[in-house]
Amino acid sequence: MLIDFYLGTKSPLIGFSDKKHAIGGRYTEPELNSLIQTLAVMTQRANVNSKSGNVPFTSLSFQGVKTYNLSENEWACITCVDFYEKAMKDKYDFQALGIIIQHFCFENEDLSYNLAKSVLYGINRSNFDDIQPYLEGMSYLVIIRDGLQTNRLEWIFGFPQQALTVGVFGSDSFGLYGNYSLEAQVVTYETPINLQNYSSFMNFMLSNRKRIENLSIICLKQLLILADLNDFILNYIISLPPPSYNYGKFTDWMPVFIEYFLEECRKYYSSESKEQLGNETKRLYEAFEKKVNQRLEAHERELQLTLLGEDVERTNENNETEATSEEEKSKDTVLRGFFPNYIIGKTFKVEEIDKKVVSKIQDSYEIQIRTNEIYCYITDSKPTGDHNLAFPSHFIEENSLRNYEVKPDSPISLFIQPRGVHPNLEKKNIQNVLQEEIEAALAQANDSTQSNTSGSPDQNKR
Repeated sequence: MLIDFYLGTKSPLIGFSDKKHAIGGRYTEPELNSLIQTLAVMTQRANVNSKSGNVPFTSLSFQGVKTYNLSENEWACITCVDFYEKAMKDKYDFQALGIIIQHFCFENEDLSYNLAKSVLYGINRSNFDDIQPYLEGMSYLVIIRDGLQTNRLEWIFGFPQQALTVGVFGSDSFGLYGNYSLEAQVVTYETPINLQNYSSFMNFMLSNRKRIENLSIICLKQLLILADLNDFILNYIISLPPPSYNYGKFTDWMPVFIEYFLEECRKYYSSESKEQLGNETKRLYEAFEKKVNQRLEAHERELQLTLLGEDVERTNENNETEATSEEEKSKDTVLRGFFPNYIIGKTFKVEEIDKKVVSKIQDSYEIQIRTNEIYCYITDSKPTGDHNLAFPSHFIEENSLRNYEVKPDSPISLFIQPRGVHPNLEKKNIQNVLQEEIEAALAQANDSTQSNTSGSPDQNKR
């Protein structure tokens, strides 16, 4: 079997042959594109037992070609993740490998999940020269049109979550409070796959914008290609909330980063290929932006009709007046979004509303699921791309929040944490506050120890 031969000692077929040898070595790589291409042709004649009974679009059965069922050994090989990892690592024919991925991942949740995990590992561990095969593998995987497409997008791209800022004093917070920059990422895009300190594709791309720009730009280019090929992916991208309070929608960071990358190319990179990559990404974004704006305009028209009604809209159109106030002028600079945007400020209350014990009696530890309601201060967000009109300009300097200008009792202190001020105690020395908290923690620990010593055996165990 071709995959058994290709994987050698990593083949899942134990005992299929007495001796297996690894192909190639540290300094030599065999040319096996023809093997992957042959597998792709054979793949298209293989039957896939999907839950819905549908057939993947890669199947030659649509052309009237006879198809065949796979044996157990063949199925074990074709669903072996090591095969896909090795093919991507060895940079073999992307298109041929893509056919195999799309054919056998169709309505196959286990293989899709394992391959998504493998792709994310590859992306996170790659440099600029090695990342493209994993981006191609990702593309063929997320573009499969079946009932698992949303799952694959969430596994690889991530789904939005409010970023948590751990408070030095007081409660943890979400949103702006506790941050020192308007550019701080207040929304992250998390994958449900356990990656052991690696991140989703979106987080990987965003986190490298100012660190390893080459990786971010090539990831952005691939994302824009996918959005152009597949409307489902386009809609998923534009439905994501913006990563920071500078932006009105998720896509607003893209032109800013592209221009930054091109500027860096002109300053520091002598290679024309890097600048060419930036220009190609820019052209892709311009076409992408037109689609986004069309959807945004349609969304705004639909929203206006819903809120005002057709008759009210016609009346407003016939009675348009020139906007002369500063407030109306400022509205032109605020970036538009698909959803209302709010700035989240200080957390003032956390309330537990539900608690369930999910562990069993025989478990050594009690496992609970707790549901909390978190009460925060919020205000309307008015992003401009490099600022936010929700805040007076003198509190922000080149995106840095001037925390030292914020007075503890002022309304702005509910969103920008005053620097060096304890949120619960107004005029106490910080050292005194720390000492009091340490003493309180020690007292609590002592009380807990005494309580356990005098309690019943059942209490001690719990």
